[in-house]
Amino acid sequence: FLKGNTASVIQNQVAIDTVKKVGLRIFGNFMIGSITETKREIEMTKKFIKKNNNKIDFFQTYITVPYPGTSIWEMCKERKLIQEGEKFENFYLFNGDNKSRSFSDTVSLDYLEKTVVELNRMALDKIPLKEKFLWAANFILKDPKQVFLRAYSYLRGF
Repeated sequence: FLKGNTASVIQNQVAIDTVKKVGLRIFGNFMIGSITETKREIEMTKKFIKKNNNKIDFFQTYITVPYPGTSIWEMCKERKLIQEGEKFENFYLFNGDNKSRSFSDTVSLDYLEKTVVELNRMALDKIPLKEKFLWAANFILKDPKQVFLRAYSYLRGF
């Protein structure tokens, strides 16, 4: 949908298999919760990620955020999911007040948040503990508030 049907699941699978075969690392980003994306389609994305978890070195999953000037932004405005004058900067999951936002006609924000937490936990479980501590120390020194907000969001899923 977002890529205008220019990339299929089969093409993505071939790309993952090919890249792994030549020994390169794979870092992926997955978006869920597009306007018309159904729960079934999100479950298919989860299945794809789980199937390739041993091939993808690291990934993160996000709730889709419309950017101004994109077709999804215009669709959200047409469907009144974005009100006139709303600022796109307020749509981030970690925007300071830690409120997620859904732009989906078909699935609840609660479902999207739980799915993101589930998949991102799976991704974090792949990182060795020593690297997690180094990563956390670096972020704590740079932006302690952001680290707290992310940790709170992660733990909220328990």
